[in-house]
Amino acid sequence: MRFGMEVEAVSGPEACPLGTRGTDHGGAVLEYRLGPATLPEWSKYRTALRKFFSAITVDPEGNPPTGLHIHVEVPPEHRNKQFFARLSRLWAAMEKDIVAVLPVAAARKVYASEWTESYCSAVTAAVRDMEFRLDRRRTLNLASIHFHGTVEFRLWNGTNDFAAVEEFLALSLSTIWVAAAGCGRETSRMPVEREKEMAFRLGKKLVQVLQKG
Repeated sequence: MRFGMEVEAVSGPEACPLGTRGTDHGGAVLEYRLGPATLPEWSKYRTALRKFFSAITVDPEGNPPTGLHIHVEVPPEHRNKQFFARLSRLWAAMEKDIVAVLPVAAARKVYASEWTESYCSAVTAAVRDMEFRLDRRRTLNLASIHFHGTVEFRLWNGTNDFAAVEEFLALSLSTIWVAAAGCGRETSRMPVEREKEMAFRLGKKLVQVLQKG
């Protein structure tokens, strides 16, 4: 499973591992595009990545604010109604727990709005029709499946804390893995609260793996 990152920064180096530097918000901030990459590639460049993140300056409360967007590829065999129904149900259950601990910066909420009850209804209709013409500026953006074959986690505030970056990456990947793992299996009937616990637990284990290099 491949993933990519859009790292927004106020300032930073000319080059970055696994990617290129550009700009966003009309040139007001830098945007580093890392990937697509795999976990073995991340591990290979981990020392360089740590150095890169320590060299950037971020401002999640700036104008415009900086964020960290993580794209996770959805395998072709899972680009179906069952997967997206499972993922949307899981994310609706996880989101409040995550933002309670890692709140979206106030300045970023327009770029990463939470899944309200009305938005969840819109997602349900989108899954039914498999047409994700949805507001992409949400904590989890499903519309990117049509453009990149990914889902995009937009809730993470910009950071130069490498440990936090790996925690964000691990939780993003674990959410997709748990949603995909039960498709077509007995676990598809698992209560969503149990799935949520699995995603958080798997994310913690994955962080430990990443930290070992």
